[in-house]
Amino acid sequence: MKKNRMLLAGLLLLFTAAKPASPEVSLETLLREMTDRDEIARWPYPAFACRQASSTDPATKTPDQPGWFGNGDCTNFIRQETTPHGTEYVMLDADGPGAVVRFWMTFSGAGSGEGILRIYLDGDSEPVVEGRARSLIGGAGLVGPRCRWACRRLPTRCTGG
Repeated sequence: MKKNRMLLAGLLLLFTAAKPASPEVSLETLLREMTDRDEIARWPYPAFACRQASSTDPATKTPDQPGWFGNGDCTNFIRQETTPHGTEYVMLDADGPGAVVRFWMTFSGAGSGEGILRIYLDGDSEPVVEGRARSLIGGAGLVGPRCRWACRRLPTRCTGG
């Protein structure tokens, strides 16, 4: 009886320790998931949460309240910090692994898009991405020339317009 219990305990330990590793999440797997209709209908594995960070006007809560048509969509950040780089305005602070899968900014007026955009990872004091906002997202930094939603033949490449 004792021998059977030891065998059962050993087998349980073996099966719980041998769980399969989570598959890699990469740009390729994210694009495949986004464009595959069957994949869209399934719960993602490994599971993940989508988060949104926005400087949206906080007065725009519901259509039946005052402020719904407000357009104060700037300078609404979660906090302001003083760093060796100067004053920085924090838009998102999240724990755990993740991916920035969409990024959008609008520019209007003199000097717009000239601010410095910095992205820090894992509490590091130096940014992994740094540059003038318009340059970074306008073709000279992170992506090709203004990638549009109407890209052809994903995931090969996007051509801007």
